[in-house]
Amino acid sequence: MGLHAFHVPLAVLFALLWSDSTNLTSVEQKRGFVGVGWDPHLHRHIVTGLMTAVIIGILAGNLLLIQVSEHNELRPITEGDVALMEDIGRLPSGSIIYSENAQWGYVLDAPSHVQFTSIPTLGLVQLEESIQAEATSAIFSDKAEKIQLLNITHAVSSPIGTVGWYLGASPYWTLIAERDGSALWAFDAAGKSSQFEYASVNLDSCTEGCDERVDPWREHRFRDPIGLGETRAFVEASQESTLELKAASELNLNGTACVVFEAVGDLEGLTFTINGDSTMSTTLPMVHAGWHSTCMETNGRSTNELNLDISWSAEDDSSKRWVNPLGISGRSDALLDRTGLRLHWLEFKQ
Repeated sequence: MGLHAFHVPLAVLFALLWSDSTNLTSVEQKRGFVGVGWDPHLHRHIVTGLMTAVIIGILAGNLLLIQVSEHNELRPITEGDVALMEDIGRLPSGSIIYSENAQWGYVLDAPSHVQFTSIPTLGLVQLEESIQAEATSAIFSDKAEKIQLLNITHAVSSPIGTVGWYLGASPYWTLIAERDGSALWAFDAAGKSSQFEYASVNLDSCTEGCDERVDPWREHRFRDPIGLGETRAFVEASQESTLELKAASELNLNGTACVVFEAVGDLEGLTFTINGDSTMSTTLPMVHAGWHSTCMETNGRSTNELNLDISWSAEDDSSKRWVNPLGISGRSDALLDRTGLRLHWLEFKQ
């Protein structure tokens, strides 16, 4: 309604100014368009200058919008979240899927044969009954009996959210599909699913070629079981860096390790290596802006001493400047930003 309260009076005022009979000028005064010629009025050169400034501002604003549209990491939903819908569409009829009560948890075009626990309740949507609160409590508390009582059969997680950490660490959830960090899980009442282990960056090691910067989504996460904090390691494109990793306990390196990160802008020739071992390495020739998860086979022993090497192999791998709108809103600490990667965590799967 606020939109109508603005543009309806504006249309009336515009009509009054433009109409021959109600142009708000004296009887003998020549009519001017939108007040030009009204006494008193601005000088013609001033009016022309203001109009020119407005036109330049509009053009500059549209150029910035085009630039921002290339940065998918700014969106409250990831490409993996969207791609996961294909896997969700293959679930059995009647499946009840837990999803977080946040922007990345809302599925507006869900298949008709499945149901999600969370839906946006803005506007005219009215819910008669919801199990979201009970389901959230049961899943984050790892209460299998309660989950079974609510008839929840599956869950989805986004790398922007927090539920994925709990699902991965639980023996009651089995990963059945993953798309760039977004995951689809199946409930295992027997509790025989393999459990993930997690490691985060020791930010004290974020020195050479690395900057410690705030996480834009820090105010939208209310749980932090793996100790990420509110800042992340940011490595500009072309800057090589070695980061120490930390974990709550020893990590078993006999399996698969996945690096979850954000590409701030399009990146080329990115390589991750664990402990300087070329057999535990992965190279990404091209990475588009947004959230990603890349995995590599690990063949080491259990340890809690881990390093992650980040290097670049592209010929033109220098970072590029761009205007980051999050710097205006306060969600980021840079307005004139550079392309690079924001490292979030590593997960280890058996």
